[in-house]
Amino acid sequence: MKRSLMLGVAVLIMAVGLMAVNRTESASLKTPASAVRTTKPPPAQGLIEHRQLVRVFVHIEDIYPDEAHVRPGKVLLVSENETQKDVSLVVEKVKPGQQARGIAVVRTPHIDRRARQELTLDEGEYVFYEATRPGLQGKLIVDSQ
Repeated sequence: MKRSLMLGVAVLIMAVGLMAVNRTESASLKTPASAVRTTKPPPAQGLIEHRQLVRVFVHIEDIYPDEAHVRPGKVLLVSENETQKDVSLVVEKVKPGQQARGIAVVRTPHIDRRARQELTLDEGEYVFYEATRPGLQGKLIVDSQ
C-alpha cells in the first residue's frame, strides 16, 4: 500500500511538472503586441542582392524548359548536365532583324552535374542551347511585368 501511494504521488508530481513546462513554452510563443513591428526596418548595407534562379536541364535529346520568364536584373543561371558528356550552355540575346549576340557560355564538364553563372539581363528575348546542338533551343523572356 505504501508503495502504491508513493508511486501515485510521483506520477502526480511529474504531471504537474509537465503542465508547468507546457504553460511556460506556450506563453513564450505568444508575442506581446508591443513587440510586433509595424514598419519595415531600413535596408541593411552590404546584403546580397536578390537573384532570380533559372535552371536549365540539358538532356541528350532535349533541353528543358522550353521557355522561362524573369524580370530584368540579376539572374543565376544553373546548367544541369543530364548527358554524362561535356556541356556548354550558350545564351544569346535575340533582336528582330539582327544577328543573335552571345551573352554567356556556362560550361559543365561531364564529371560535374551542374554549373552556375550570374548574369545581368535587360528586357528582351534570349535563347539558350547546348553548343553542339543549336537546333534544340529554349527561350528566356525578360520582362518587367
